[in-house]
Order: sequence, then structure tokens, then C-alpha cells
Amino acid sequence: MSDQQSKIDIPTKPTFSRRDEEPGETKPPETGFLRSLLTREGFLGGVRTLAWVLPLTILIWAYAEREEAVTETVVVPVNLQADQTDRVLTIRDQTDNNIAVELKGPRAGIQRLKDQIEKGLSPVNLRVVTQGANPNETLTVSIASELKTNTVFQQNALEVIRTQPPNLRVSVDLKETRELPVVVSPEDSLRFGKVTIKAPAVKITAPHKYFATLATATDGEGFVYARLEGLEKYVGQIYDGDVPIYLPVKDDRVEAPSHVKARVDIPAADMPTLQIPSVPIYIDQRYDEVQGYRVELQGQFGVVPNVWVKGPARQIDMIKSPSFAPRAIVHLSIRDRSDAFNEHELTKDDFNFPEDVNLIPPPGDPGRKYTVGVRIVPE
Repeated sequence: MSDQQSKIDIPTKPTFSRRDEEPGETKPPETGFLRSLLTREGFLGGVRTLAWVLPLTILIWAYAEREEAVTETVVVPVNLQADQTDRVLTIRDQTDNNIAVELKGPRAGIQRLKDQIEKGLSPVNLRVVTQGANPNETLTVSIASELKTNTVFQQNALEVIRTQPPNLRVSVDLKETRELPVVVSPEDSLRFGKVTIKAPAVKITAPHKYFATLATATDGEGFVYARLEGLEKYVGQIYDGDVPIYLPVKDDRVEAPSHVKARVDIPAADMPTLQIPSVPIYIDQRYDEVQGYRVELQGQFGVVPNVWVKGPARQIDMIKSPSFAPRAIVHLSIRDRSDAFNEHELTKDDFNFPEDVNLIPPPGDPGRKYTVGVRIVPE
């Protein structure tokens, strides 16, 4: 082996430019997705894709939003239902039947429940077991445990988490039915005077305690009031028909009819009377009859003196009002063209009194008539 060492060529790692391919690497195409969009065909294709992808995305988002499980507290009115039909339940310690219920479930289900409550379509009934409970006993009801199986929440896929208050104190009373007589209300007695009413006794179903309260309020066993509003036209006559009724003591737990068939006699003599010192006279002139003539009244200063009327109290009060201006209208006729005065007898239709108000003679003068002497003479 010679002193001179032989040279060995060791291959070095080849170098590549950025644009060259590595061994085994595929060179990407010259134009990518963005560059393809810049072409007319690519742009139109992208628009077509967005045209169906975007609405679908919105629908998916809206569905997910509706079905998203949320937790919300809703105020729910509950109806107490006893398991025995002869029991009446009353909530203690609060004045209404509203319960705050914390719910978990789809947002759409909670909204449906709110709509149903607002429209009164789905009452939430709270069942109370009264078996074995004594009258006047107070029970404690766990609200959440009773509502968890309520169909109103289940139909909306809602879970009851908790309620406020968590419990209700409920008093139990016996349901009782009694027949009560019908009498005229105090307001109508003042308005019409002595009124006779004949009506069958009315069946009232209520808690036993209610009848004790009613008896105390009415100084007796209790009764039902008849309301005679609208019967003014039957003054002096007999009315046969339905009349509205109401109880002196209001209670939402009471079951009672709203009307009763009655025979009502409102005597005319019991209506109030009123004296009007003078009523101005107005002449109903027709120019074809009085042209060139003048109208004269006999011995009266343009008024009808000392007019007495009778009618329902409400109408009499209208006449007493300072805003009411009474007047009597005299209708002229051809007979009034005379040197002598022609006497006109006035009826209630010649006055502008309210409906159902009648003229009556003054006290002590039953034969008195209201007359006006009129004549038409040349100018």
C-alpha cells in the first residue's frame, strides 16, 4: 500500500430548493382552494354550496337552542283537589294559590308551559289525601313530591327540581249543602221601597264554616240577595222571570247559581215623589200656522207651576241634579187660532223627565191636572 492514501468520496446529503420536491413527496397543485374561488366557475360553485349549507346550519342551531336543557323558575297556580268529594280545602298562610316551581327541561317546553298557564289551558292540580283527617284539621303537603308526577310537566318534558314554598299548610273542612231564602238587596230596598219577591230557596254548597260566617253577617241563618237592577220599567207591575242573585259574604269556595226565577212586585206607591216649583214652557211652533200671528199663554209667566212627579229613586235623583233643566212642550194646533184661550192638558210625554217618571197630582188635590191655556192672535 503506497504512502499516499487513496481518497474515498463520501456522498453528501443532497440539497433542495424550496420549490423542489422531497423524495416521496407529491408536489401540490399550482392552484389551491382560495385561488380556485377567484375563478368564475369556482366562485359560483362556492355560492351554490353556501346557499344550502347556511340555512341548514341555522336550522340545526335553532333546533339545538329549543332543545337545550335550561333551568328556570316559573310561577304556577295550583288547584287543590281532595281525594274525598265531601271535603273542602283551603290554603293557609298565604292569600293565593301561586307556587314558584324551579323546572329543568327544554327551553321550548318551558315556554309552552308559560303559554298554557297564561291561557288557563292546563290547570295544575295538587292532590291532597284527606282520608282519616278530621274536620278543621290542618295538613302539611309536600308540593314538589306531588308535582313531580303531574302530567302538565311531564307532557312538556320538564323536571320539577324544587318549589317555593316547599310545603303547603292546608285546612280541611266538611262540604255542606243548604237551601237559603232569597230577599231583596238593601240597595234595591232603598231604591224601590217595599218590594215583594217570591222565589224558591237556593241551594248553596260551601264549607261548613262558611255558613257560620254567613249567619253572623246576616244576624240569622243567612240568605241570598236578589239584585233588581234593570226592573225600573216594571214599577207598579209584576215581573216574572230570572233575577241575578249574590251572597252577602263572598267566598270563592262557594258553589251557587247566578240567577233564580222569581216573581217581583214593585208597588208604585213606594216610589219617591218630588215637587218641582215651576217648569218652563216651550212652544212647538209650526211657521205655516203662526206666521203673522203671535202665541199668548193664559195667566202664566211662561211656566207650569207646582209640578209633582213620582218615579224610581235613581231617576228622581237625576231631576234633582243641577245639570238637569226640566221643560214642558206645548204643541200648537189650528184650534189655538181663536180669541179665547184653548186649554192644553199636559201628560208625562210633554215633559222631558227621565224614563219611568210619572206626573202625579199634588198632595191633597187628587183631581188636579196640569194644563196650559194657549191662543194664537194676529200680530
